[in-house]
Amino acid sequence: MKYFTPDLVTRLQDSGTAAMDAADAAWEAAEERYEQHLQRLTPALAPVLREFDGLLLHDATVSSMSRRGDQLVIVLHTDTRPREVVTLTYTLTGEPVLDREELPPEVRSGVMQYQYDEFDLTPADSGTEYLHAILFSNGWEVRVPFRHVEVERAEPLYLLPARTDRERVA
Repeated sequence: MKYFTPDLVTRLQDSGTAAMDAADAAWEAAEERYEQHLQRLTPALAPVLREFDGLLLHDATVSSMSRRGDQLVIVLHTDTRPREVVTLTYTLTGEPVLDREELPPEVRSGVMQYQYDEFDLTPADSGTEYLHAILFSNGWEVRVPFRHVEVERAEPLYLLPARTDRERVA
């Protein structure tokens, strides 16, 4: 992540008014820099950004992340209304990179939830290629190089009940 760095995410967990205020100000500055970055890339990123338009993925629980040939599939369950099952299917242009140690242990959660993401372009001879970096609450970051993404939204009829950390360990 270039803008919403692990250090910045960790600083947001600080207690104390001065530390929290400084972290909030740094976060707002990062958001502004990222928005400027997106504005510069909007013509090339427009097809991808349209796919994600209107999605509220922050804190969505990851049901699965899987590989199918040249595709990476992530299934999410959103926590905000309207609750949805969102499937992200990326057509890959290279190997996704999974860093399981992106966040320090003290700020990781026991549940894998979608936290922050960043889009970028990557140079390629074959045309426009994209990069989607996603930071998850369990400390993982995945960087997905892709040429196409399909976003499917569905209304859940049944979701597995949330389990407690104790049940997950058992």
